Amino acid sequence: MKQFSFKSPTAIIILSAIFGIFSISSVYATSYSATSSVSLTVSESTTFVGPGNWTGATQLPNNTYGPTRSGANMSWQTNAVGGYVLSAHIPAAGLTTGSATWTNHSGSIASPATLGTGSEAWGFSLSNVGGTAVAVKWNNGLNYAAFPNSITTVYSSSAADTTGTSWAVYWKAQSLATTKAGTYTTTVTWTFSTTP
Repeated sequence: MKQFSFKSPTAIIILSAIFGIFSISSVYATSYSATSSVSLTVSESTTFVGPGNWTGATQLPNNTYGPTRSGANMSWQTNAVGGYVLSAHIPAAGLTTGSATWTNHSGSIASPATLGTGSEAWGFSLSNVGGTAVAVKWNNGLNYAAFPNSITTVYSSSAADTTGTSWAVYWKAQSLATTKAGTYTTTVTWTFSTTP
């Protein structure tokens, strides 16, 4: 039996070609990645219209005329998911003319009460016009509270109000024969704050 000799360059070339048929090439997977940034913004939309001025304070200091009353509407709407707070306050001096101060009503926001004849007093009440009904304690505008001298919550909600609410705000005052004549003034500040 003859043996191959690898001294021949021709034989080396032939063997290389033969064995090259059986060689296996490795295939590698290739992957690519990409990122996308997504940003969504929802804007808070809130409207608040406070009540107007009280124009009914023309009563003379004599209780035979009975209490005088005036009213105006306030409204709001908000998509704040955390809800909102409605608050009110007046300056510490109260409703005054010169050195005289009109007596605040004995009712409070926590516990409104009727305001009739017999004592000098002034205050406010709330009545439902549409949307969210006022709390029963206001007796739909017949029970009154004194305006607080510091920011105090009048109403709050833990939910958005996307349909809108409108309430009537009534001011009422009772004078006596001893009430000093004059034009009594103050400023009521209504604050509507949303909760994110």
